[in-house]
Amino acid sequence: MTKWISIKDRLPKTDTELLFFSEGRIRFGEYIWYDPDYRWDDRVANLYREDVTHWMPLPKSPVE
Repeated sequence: MTKWISIKDRLPKTDTELLFFSEGRIRFGEYIWYDPDYRWDDRVANLYREDVTHWMPLPKSPVE
């Protein structure tokens, strides 16, 4: 199982799908360049910055 990574320890590569924790919820999205800074995008037209505390890569897809 993948563990949560604090943004204080490391940030993800840009434009990679991931999970991030914001406002007490787990969100799906990516870490992107959004001029003039980086943002967390949940792909529902919401951008986050200060309230994100942790992130993790997506788990591997199930195999039948």
